[in-house]
Amino acid sequence: MSIQVICTPYGPPATVRLGEQIAVLKNGDPLAPVTVVVPTNIAGLATRRVLGARNQGIAAVNFLKLFDLAERLAGRQMAVELKRKPLSDPVLSATVRSVLNADPGLFRASAHHPATQQALVRSYRDLRELTAEQLNTLASQSQRAADVVRICGQVRDRLESKWYDGQNLNELATSAVGSGSVSDIVREFGPVIIHLPQRVTSSQGLMVF
Repeated sequence: MSIQVICTPYGPPATVRLGEQIAVLKNGDPLAPVTVVVPTNIAGLATRRVLGARNQGIAAVNFLKLFDLAERLAGRQMAVELKRKPLSDPVLSATVRSVLNADPGLFRASAHHPATQQALVRSYRDLRELTAEQLNTLASQSQRAADVVRICGQVRDRLESKWYDGQNLNELATSAVGSGSVSDIVREFGPVIIHLPQRVTSSQGLMVF
């Protein structure tokens, strides 16, 4: 697998360059598959419309977000083999509330306040990409930090048997690609272009790079 980095300004120049690269990868075959990973659904829709209006040929071109790419690679295994469902915001929020009610620690005085619960939901998402060593380092900074790490860890323990989030999916997708178990799906994608990547998490980086 080879990786080529192409730098281009945002806006029309980036779209033009994308169209040119798609044409190169199709190599004269309009039905050759190409996958374009875009930062958002709106970006994908807008890019598809612009390329289509310029008659640059977008047949057999898939526009996906990184989460969608991981879902295609590992979603079935998560659902069928591991029996886990995608984690929704309401389920995460409810689990945070449940952990807070059971053992709020320093958050006892504000455990039932929506702002506290929302802040811990955000913290949970922020901490998901950290390693165990990084979490231990963070927890050692203060009692408040230790309680945040503890609560987020307990939330993860309650969720992991039945629910999966983006990191779980990325890790399983990376493992599946490495083992060759999804080689048929990978072939269906064709060459993959990461178009104007924004913030990429560690697990996403391992999956695509």
